[in-house]
Amino acid sequence: MSINFDDTSIHIQPQAQVEFLIDVDGRAVRVALGWPLLERMMGTVAGSEEQVRDYIRRNRDALTTALAAHVLARGVPFDRYIAMSSDDIDAIVATRHASFEGGAR
Repeated sequence: MSINFDDTSIHIQPQAQVEFLIDVDGRAVRVALGWPLLERMMGTVAGSEEQVRDYIRRNRDALTTALAAHVLARGVPFDRYIAMSSDDIDAIVATRHASFEGGAR
């Protein structure tokens, strides 16, 4: 599976969500990050739109990894819209933690 992140397509709705496009195997998919998730990822209250845009650009590799895990687990939705929440990130972290523990035995 190939995922490409289009960081020129970032659309920010302060206190609501951030949307951007990714390419999954040649198909455009819209992604939405809820504001609480974004602030959790940033570790602070999100400031200006430019700060949020810069954070997303600087962390595009981590976001791409999280999105790849999401798509592998659930597939690409028919409407080609992925809304990521804190639960998605928690599931990824829990799965990674479990795989590391299982590998250490």
